[in-house]
Amino acid sequence: MMNMYTYKRRTTMLGFSLSIFFIMIFGLAAHVHGQEGTVVNVNGSFENSNVTMSGDTTSVEGWQFFVQDGAEGRYAIIDSVTKAGNRALAVSVEAVGTDDWSLGAVNEDILVEPGENYILALWARASEDGATANFTVGQTQYRNFNELGRVGSGDVRLTTEWQEFGFSFSPPANADTIRVPLHFSFDANIGKTIYIDSVTVTHIPQDPGVEMTPIADGQDKWIGNIWSGPQIQGFTNYWNQVTAENAGKWGHVEGT
Repeated sequence: MMNMYTYKRRTTMLGFSLSIFFIMIFGLAAHVHGQEGTVVNVNGSFENSNVTMSGDTTSVEGWQFFVQDGAEGRYAIIDSVTKAGNRALAVSVEAVGTDDWSLGAVNEDILVEPGENYILALWARASEDGATANFTVGQTQYRNFNELGRVGSGDVRLTTEWQEFGFSFSPPANADTIRVPLHFSFDANIGKTIYIDSVTVTHIPQDPGVEMTPIADGQDKWIGNIWSGPQIQGFTNYWNQVTAENAGKWGHVEGT
């Protein structure tokens, strides 16, 4: 029989606003451009948590769990299905709420340095194929939970095999504390269990002695991306040009 930590809670949580530029990165959580990174989040592998039937949430260090807006589900710290170590998070979905974050697990209060490079990486699988989730990074309530990025452009598909997901991000000037919200309130998840393990936020310092060039430097084609103020830091390390996006649309065409 699976031992578990079970917790149900109803609360109020502001929605995340959508943003921004991301780069998909897999298997690079601790080593980029030959540099070793430093993991800055707490208890991402749930190893600091007890496997217990208790409802004592303090035993899950660094995490909050949400069941709200009509959603029904259970969160458990288990030792029977893990990717690494002896613990993992199991999320059993019974009913969905009004938003994807109506069922959510959040790794909280992660201290970061604005403008520096970070990578979110995690492993996930499901009890059945066809489950879905989204994995994000955001600011705290003080900053209205502004989203700083997510894996892919939307949701990810999960299978019964462990998969690694990740992306890089750079906190804006006003972000010295972030959070990692993982969302599970989707119709495809009803009756399924999702497993999460080895969640890491890794700081990758840029070696001042290493000159970085854009991805397509010296190639026949250019690679461009959109940007806003928070992403200008390090933009030219990856991209050769700015894509105009809405700024490139015609407002009017003058007759000739």
